[in-house]
Amino acid sequence: MHDRLRHLILRGWAEQVSRHPKIIIWVAVLLAVASVAGTVHQLEFQSDRNALISTDLPWNQRFIDWVDHFDAANELVVVVDTEGTASGAEDAKRMVDALGPVLAADQQVQRALWGFDPAALHPRALRIAPMDVFETQLAEIEQSGLLLQSPTPSALLTRIAMEMRDQAGGEVDEDEAVAQLGRLHNIIKAYAAGITTPVDQPLEFEKLFMGEAAIPLWQYLESDNGRLLFITIVPKRYPELLNPLEPAITSIRRIVADAAKESPQVSVGLTGIEVIESDETDTATRDSAFCSAVALVLIALLLVTAFHSFRIPLILLASLGVGLSWSFGFLTLTIGHLQVLSVVFTVILMGLGVDYGIHLITGYELARHKHPDGRAGFAGAMRESFETAGPGIITGALSSAAAFLTTLFTDFTGVAEMGLIAGAGVLLCLVAMLTVFPALVRKYKSKHKHIVEMEDRLIHLYSDRWVMPFVRHPRTTLVVTALVFAGSSYIAMTRIHFDFDLMKLMPVGVPSVETARLVTDEGGTSIWFGVSKVDSLDEARALAARYRAKPHVAGKFGGVGMLIPDDEPRKLERLRQVRAKLPPRVDEAPAGDVIVQLSGLRLALTFAALGDMPAKLKEALQPIGRTMDHAINTANQLSSEQRRVRTQRLDEMYRAFRDLMIQRVEGALDDRPMQIDDFPDELIESYRDERGRLAMLIFPKLPADGSIANAMDPRFLPHFVEDMADVDDRFTGNAPQFYLSGVLIRDSYIKAGIAALVLVFLIVMIDFHSAFEAALSLLPVAIGFAVTFAIMWMIGMQINPANIMVLPLMFGLGVDAGVHVLHRYRQAPMTDPPGLSGGTGKGITITVITTMIGFGSLMLASHRGIFSLGFVMTVGLGFTLVACWIVMPAVLTLRRARASA
Repeated sequence: MHDRLRHLILRGWAEQVSRHPKIIIWVAVLLAVASVAGTVHQLEFQSDRNALISTDLPWNQRFIDWVDHFDAANELVVVVDTEGTASGAEDAKRMVDALGPVLAADQQVQRALWGFDPAALHPRALRIAPMDVFETQLAEIEQSGLLLQSPTPSALLTRIAMEMRDQAGGEVDEDEAVAQLGRLHNIIKAYAAGITTPVDQPLEFEKLFMGEAAIPLWQYLESDNGRLLFITIVPKRYPELLNPLEPAITSIRRIVADAAKESPQVSVGLTGIEVIESDETDTATRDSAFCSAVALVLIALLLVTAFHSFRIPLILLASLGVGLSWSFGFLTLTIGHLQVLSVVFTVILMGLGVDYGIHLITGYELARHKHPDGRAGFAGAMRESFETAGPGIITGALSSAAAFLTTLFTDFTGVAEMGLIAGAGVLLCLVAMLTVFPALVRKYKSKHKHIVEMEDRLIHLYSDRWVMPFVRHPRTTLVVTALVFAGSSYIAMTRIHFDFDLMKLMPVGVPSVETARLVTDEGGTSIWFGVSKVDSLDEARALAARYRAKPHVAGKFGGVGMLIPDDEPRKLERLRQVRAKLPPRVDEAPAGDVIVQLSGLRLALTFAALGDMPAKLKEALQPIGRTMDHAINTANQLSSEQRRVRTQRLDEMYRAFRDLMIQRVEGALDDRPMQIDDFPDELIESYRDERGRLAMLIFPKLPADGSIANAMDPRFLPHFVEDMADVDDRFTGNAPQFYLSGVLIRDSYIKAGIAALVLVFLIVMIDFHSAFEAALSLLPVAIGFAVTFAIMWMIGMQINPANIMVLPLMFGLGVDAGVHVLHRYRQAPMTDPPGLSGGTGKGITITVITTMIGFGSLMLASHRGIFSLGFVMTVGLGFTLVACWIVMPAVLTLRRARASA
């Protein structure tokens, strides 16, 4: 009953198109113009990946909280490489010194941090230093015993003289002795400056006493291995913009580019998650436009070749353009933006939308020669074409649209948007091909003499004789196919996995992506991390202890976790050991004349140099002697009052310096836990929100054997996230977010794929009233994509967040060819090859090839995710077409033989 009704409706519509082509064309064009105008003025592009995920998901709410309240979540990073230049680190540091203040002053930057003054750190912060630096500093602290016991400058000289006397005659470590003499020279220089410098002139006593090298003036932000220097930037956000950081990224890039021009020998780049996503969006947009243009040209060439005509291809493409315009209008009205997943919908619709017109015109060309010219002849030919190809066109379009629309039931907003746009676009292109296309054909190519009959054409994209060998040997064909299918299915089920690593999908050659890889590969610093948000540092310490027990979590933390170093217990023990060795502080000493002390020490050094002494030590003594001589001579030339005043100033400066140094030593040896106030605000403020919550960054611990080099590796990332979840149920961060969103994408598309399979099966079963025929129509799809997955494994490609889109697509798009084969078989079961006669073979060949062109053009994209989608769909559809040529005729041949028996 439904077949008769469907044919009645199709015949009636063919008659209406023949009668009123102008009205149909004008209405369609006006709607297309309105759609394009609305799109140009209203359509935007969403670059934020997080906006593609439902805000109802708890883990996404935690990530949004992190992004909205902590500046560290939005930081951009300028990376300067210290290698590759003649002077190495010095050139890099000069660039950072010049670039940092310019960035900090930019109107689009809230603040920029490229280092800090070490003096701003509490002495307890010594514990965060690497172990080798820590031990060096401890050695310096051990030397402070002399200061503790020397309340005056002369007392210190006395202590030094006593130590030198005690060491005389013993075994001498030349290098250590030279180092000690160097420290002595610094003390002598400080004393000499105090004596020789007038009291009205400034004197940097600490720098002289400690030596300039011992007092770092600036600590740069650098990678774990010291190769890379960083400038972290908190950009200004503009929430009203689709990309809130776009003005800041643009401004920062301009400043960095100017700095690179001034210092071309230094490698500098800008990166950060927001920068990468912005670049990915721009690349995906350019790739989509370029691929769409290529697809359009190739489809046009294919149509011209297939139909030996320029007019029919132009009409087809014009009708497709109307359908695409309507689709953009629908997109603008319902969603209002594109994103990195849905940006390729134009290419998909190009390959799909034109298919419906191809099936229609293929039947029309066969029927047109049977009817006279004129409206009645055109109507008759179009009625026959609608009746022959129409049922398959409608069923195929509904199946494709249903496959796309199944994604609406997932929690991944980006997937749902893509499904809605593509599903609605398929139906709108179907409407355009059933209205605008026949109306344009009626208007501009209604006479049959313009059509070259198929058998007279020089180029054939399909010929029945190619298929007949498989029709004549159906059992052999099916046995070989079954073996290939079984082997491919085994590979697909056991070797194909989901790869969460989004960096593998990033565009090739994009600076922000390459800079991010430099940080990971050469800087020894992970850009992927988790985050625990805590209310206090004590809570962070408790979490840190539990995290360190996990095998996939590194012991070193970031954020406020800097205050909880992994080797702190060992360092505390060393601090206690040093504290126990230090002598008690002495604050009283007999009065002494520092000039007299210098003279006595000078005489002792002179006699020592005359003895049997290594050349290195004699050489080290010479500048000390010269400095002492200068101080003594100057003192002897001073008046008694000048000498008294300068000596008194020296004594005061020494006491102030000694008190400061003892305070630092006591602070460094303090074994109480470090506190937030021990660090300068600029190091902490990005990890503290307005409510006082603190953020601790959790870094991954990769296998020591190097078997896994990337934290995003699917063999590692799930375990890292599992460890975090086991410690802190409020965990978040970019690594967990990408993993959980990847799982969401994977599960959403698996659900959509299953739903698409069921829905497509039901649609086809309703169409054919046969579960067997519904299953048979899906058989080429199953074969085609099993073989495709096997090929993916052979070339080293896995399922990823981009190409997993094929799961619902493969059923909706692939079943179209099988549906047309079965409809043709029902109409003419005795023709050979079964299901491919009467232009059906050519029709499905051209339509599948056009769809392959649409997806195949995506393989020209520099965005590797888009490339992988294009590759999988192109290869899958190609093998699906081959299966329609080979398997379905073989099955239908056996079925026909059984029915005739």
